[in-house]
Amino acid sequence: MNGDKTLQIALNELKETTLEKKIDKIKKIANEIYEKKNGEVVAEDLVEAAIPKTSLIHDCFPWNNKDLGNRARLWLANQYIARIRVRFVSPDDDEESNQRVFRSVKIKFLENGEEKEKRVYKRIDDVLSQEEYRKQVVADLVMRQDYWTQEAKDFAELKNIVNEEELERIKAVL
Repeated sequence: MNGDKTLQIALNELKETTLEKKIDKIKKIANEIYEKKNGEVVAEDLVEAAIPKTSLIHDCFPWNNKDLGNRARLWLANQYIARIRVRFVSPDDDEESNQRVFRSVKIKFLENGEEKEKRVYKRIDDVLSQEEYRKQVVADLVMRQDYWTQEAKDFAELKNIVNEEELERIKAVL
């Protein structure tokens, strides 16, 4: 049960509204550090600035080391699961390919008569064969592609790397 509570805390940390509020506060401190250090800032600088309980960004970081250790292990476990790959070798083809084995999807379940939702990993064969999961993964990939498309716009050499019209068309049907 404690693991579920810790996972929920970690998920709450990642909620966009909470994250955006924290980023707004950190932006101010990061820029101050950047100016003070003649044009550079590193993660250690932010953590050091956040240590005092009176710091504007103190609440942007977890300070309970036991909780943080468990959250770090959960994060690492998720990274491991997400990176498991299977290699395909075709007897007719000299090329081989590989694919992620698991994909993260939302599932609905009943708990004490109440419908709830959580994220789990499903094997790719289940994702591809079940429309609900397939749509979730496609929507997630489109969202990621949209993010990277927006990021790439800052660099002229990446301007034509993505077909924005096709991306918009796909987003419209999701």
